[in-house]
Amino acid sequence: MKKELFIFLSASFVLLLIAGVYAAGPSSGNSNQNSQNNTQTNRQTNQTQSPVNCETFTTIKERIKCRFENKGNLVDNPNYQEEACRNNAKAAVCVQLYKDAKPCYELSSAPEKKACFLTKSGISQRGALSAAPNEKKRNYIVLLLYELQERIESTEAQAQITTEEAANLVALIVEIKQDIFAEKPRSEIVPKVQNLKQEYFEAIQ
Repeated sequence: MKKELFIFLSASFVLLLIAGVYAAGPSSGNSNQNSQNNTQTNRQTNQTQSPVNCETFTTIKERIKCRFENKGNLVDNPNYQEEACRNNAKAAVCVQLYKDAKPCYELSSAPEKKACFLTKSGISQRGALSAAPNEKKRNYIVLLLYELQERIESTEAQAQITTEEAANLVALIVEIKQDIFAEKPRSEIVPKVQNLKQEYFEAIQ
């Protein structure tokens, strides 16, 4: 799992660092799905506690960590919105993109999943990525980052990294996705990507 996560993470870094992929001006981003708890202790504890509302926390990382710690015991929130879509001028676009791409994440074949991401991003052919409009490239990168986010969540559930480490990594991913939607320049996004890479390497040591 760690090797697979590293490969996917490296691919995301390459995509993000290619000049022009998400050009947004001059060159000067959790899942609320209830899942199985990662320890028997947590399962037993959650059975005796009232559902937890993680929306009461003010920061992205606090909310994400809360969801990690209370899997299967969260308040049902029908109005839940993906973190990357919040406080976002393109919130509607963000929400629709995730909704459209939801079937992609259920695919088990990596090539099929990649093709699905490209299609849902508005890119009709795999070889057309480099020639695609910047907005569609940004959509594609966001979907890849969300896939990476889910893989980190899975790694945490298997106790291969700590909840604190996972929450920190996912919070960094969410912030990068928000910056991509905001069309911030590379000069602001690249340092955050480098920070994500460093934090990841520290987490897997």
